[in-house]
Amino acid sequence: DATATGTLRTRVGVGLGTPAYMPPEQWASARDVGTAADVYALGCILGELFTGQHPILPLHARHSSEEWYAAHAAGPRAPLPGQLAPELLDAYEAALEPDPRQRPTAAEVLAALRTAAARRPDAEVYTPPEVFPPTQENQVIFWQGWGSAYFRFQRYGEAWVRVRRALRLAPRDPFVLVSQGNILSDQATRQAERGAGERARGLRGAALTAFEASLAELPADDRQGRMGVWNQIGLLHKQAREWAAAEEAYAAALEHLALAEEYIKEAIRLEPLHPGFPRLLAEIQQAQARARRG
Repeated sequence: DATATGTLRTRVGVGLGTPAYMPPEQWASARDVGTAADVYALGCILGELFTGQHPILPLHARHSSEEWYAAHAAGPRAPLPGQLAPELLDAYEAALEPDPRQRPTAAEVLAALRTAAARRPDAEVYTPPEVFPPTQENQVIFWQGWGSAYFRFQRYGEAWVRVRRALRLAPRDPFVLVSQGNILSDQATRQAERGAGERARGLRGAALTAFEASLAELPADDRQGRMGVWNQIGLLHKQAREWAAAEEAYAAALEHLALAEEYIKEAIRLEPLHPGFPRLLAEIQQAQARARRG
């Protein structure tokens, strides 16, 4: 089965989770987080319940992983309405502290919620505002994001089902097409490793079609996104030993590497302790060195 689930292990130094609800420490390593990360996510949900919007970044727009991390690390957090109980306001602000050591425990947040509820025993039932309206665009973001999460866990069958749902809603969305190409490309590699050459070639061709369709839809000025897609195309051609096509794809990706290096250097300047940025910078510089040697 080309979509069989692989062995799941959370690796040290790898961030994993839903970007909108991940505290800063979870971006550094999903393996080392504790219950303080759950308290942080609860703080985000409290913000949504009482204000109708995500407290860090608006959910109706797309944001890169780098934008989410920077926002979680630096804020600002949207304030809650001032008429709420002070215990609730304090618990909300403390739950969204970037430093996990400064956050309250789950029991302390629960106690604050109970105290706030006890202050208004006769209050009307609260109807939370709609945070994520079920528009078609939001549904596409939902299914594509869910599929990407399953893909990162190597649960390819579940990832494929959800990305296909997104494709039915938006068959020309470049981000959904990239997700489709990533799943197919990964499965092509696995089939090749098992000696299923014909199956691998079919998957590789389907992945290439998805990536090329994504390039056709990506804005010309999205240099970072286009670099990533060209790099994936280069890998596909390399696996097929189509050296000339691989070189052409890598050359197209290289055009965007200089700008990507500038982005990462600026990210390091803003967040010097983030463990992923130096690693990404090193990979970019290694790719540039290989290209100059070639």
